[in-house]
Amino acid sequence: MRALVRRGDSVSLDSLRPEPALDEGFALVKPSAAALNMLDVAVARGAGPDPAFEGVLGHQVVGTITETPRGERRFASGDRVVANPGFACGRCDMCRGGLANHCREGATLGVRSLDGCVAELVRVPIQCVIRTPESLSEEAALASCALAAALQIVQAVHIETKPYVTVLGDNLVGLFAAQVMSARNTAVRLLGASERALSLCEKWGLKHRPLHEAGRRADQDVVVDCVGTPESFNTCVRLVRPRGRIVLKAAFSMPGETTPRRDLLSIVENEIEIIGSRSGSLPEALSILERGEVQHDGLFSRRLTLDDATEALAAAADPAQTGVLVKV
Repeated sequence: MRALVRRGDSVSLDSLRPEPALDEGFALVKPSAAALNMLDVAVARGAGPDPAFEGVLGHQVVGTITETPRGERRFASGDRVVANPGFACGRCDMCRGGLANHCREGATLGVRSLDGCVAELVRVPIQCVIRTPESLSEEAALASCALAAALQIVQAVHIETKPYVTVLGDNLVGLFAAQVMSARNTAVRLLGASERALSLCEKWGLKHRPLHEAGRRADQDVVVDCVGTPESFNTCVRLVRPRGRIVLKAAFSMPGETTPRRDLLSIVENEIEIIGSRSGSLPEALSILERGEVQHDGLFSRRLTLDDATEALAAAADPAQTGVLVKV
């Protein structure tokens, strides 16, 4: 089969990749489309959670089940599904304590321990398979991972009054985060560099400004960093008010990157709270998309085929792109 594969420090489209075998506890899924973002770029460059990862790339997929393990009754061949990228063992102290997102033996499709989704066939842990409404478009189903990540921000921040919020970053997570938080009694603006993303904000009625035009008055109650670079973190520190909060949705440090993070003294002196935020509920995200409670049309700025998967990965690293879809 064809698959986008990382071996050592190189990434290529492997046309002779063996098809995955069906193991106990797994389902085989035939992707109709996959999505690539900066996490996949980081993994490809050896800057992901597991720098030594080798295998098929891609952690976001929509497709149909082709085979299920013996005795499986929840899913059947032909079911349309998405996959929760993260796999938890269910046995360690974190899992038993209700912190499955922090499983000590955890694996992630295309990121850590498990082959990913930019391929003609993918093996997915059955516990990570989620049935997808037929009414959802392919693009909406693929965007559910980004929406789930945005939903988790509200859980992390615990909004009580009407704070001033800045969302930094115009990728899918940033665009969803701005929508979700603006619906939660917040005064939100999105700062970005992509003309396409800013035009979507204009269309959807979200406050937005080009990043280079934004002031640095340290007056924001909450700043959400959806970019994850040292430069974006420094910008967050300059935007947030004393005793304000910074929510980090991403943190990427590419090989050879030398830009220092802002002096920690200013964080200490201004008593800034820094919160890490991972993904939220994928079923909840699918339900919200199905009910039409968030805008998602036009989120994917590039659409390519599996034959052009290496080009798609390069496009995912381009800040001008809001989202990259790979049709399988």
